[in-house]
Amino acid sequence: MKRDFMKKLMLISLFFIPYCKAAADQPAAGPYVDPDKGKGKLIEDIDSWDKAVQPFQPIEQRIDLDLAGKEIEAIPDNLNLKLLRLRFLDLARNLITDLPANLPQELVALFLNDNRIAAIPENLPQQLKRLNLAHNQIAIIHENLPQQLEYLNLAHNQISTIPENLPQQLGRLNLDDNRIATIPENWPQQLEYLYLNDNRIAAIPANLPRGMYNLSLANNLIDMIDPQRFCQILQLLPNLRDLDLSGNAISQENVNALRQVAAATRPYLNITADNIGGIALVKPAKVKK
Repeated sequence: MKRDFMKKLMLISLFFIPYCKAAADQPAAGPYVDPDKGKGKLIEDIDSWDKAVQPFQPIEQRIDLDLAGKEIEAIPDNLNLKLLRLRFLDLARNLITDLPANLPQELVALFLNDNRIAAIPENLPQQLKRLNLAHNQIAIIHENLPQQLEYLNLAHNQISTIPENLPQQLGRLNLDDNRIATIPENWPQQLEYLYLNDNRIAAIPANLPRGMYNLSLANNLIDMIDPQRFCQILQLLPNLRDLDLSGNAISQENVNALRQVAAATRPYLNITADNIGGIALVKPAKVKK
């Protein structure tokens, strides 16, 4: 029995890999390849969890934890007490429905994509910079996201509205494949990459930050863009390099007019408009598996 316990303990401890790098907020160089993937939920035994973590908790070192694809259903409530130096946590592709009340406060990157989460956790660490919740069942973006957030991926959910007060440090926002029809009037001033493909948007968003670099609006309900208004948009977005309008009901003549405006004022702007000219239809509600 002691031998079996030690063997299990060794398997669990493989998930906890300490790092000490200058760029402490960067994730590990590559994913951990688990030789025992699919053999069981090794995280379920709390006693073994505690014993496995304790030797790998020197206060001057950070811990990066990769538990993606482990069939995990729940996370221990005392995670914040046992992994004080946890900085990077990958729990993608599991069976998680919610998170414990308290997460380690030094956490800067959290990946929860491809789970069964219905709501964004309300108590996320304020130091969090990267959050991936794509492919879940989220319908609402609440208003108290961490203000240090720089990357947010909520693609493939059930979101219909974008709040006005997103974190001002946000540089990348992915909301592809949701139910968004209304666009906020205010955007984070640091936003450079905005992905709104496969929604129900009928016009190019207004009041976008001047630093916008990439704007993706493919497969929406846009049927016409006035060239004069497009010229005004370009004047307000001097850094825009890529605009994707593919799959909208815009005519080829309209696209040609937009490209003429861009050629005269912004020759380096790339306008993608594949599969255009269809009929804009209201998209049916998605069925989540």
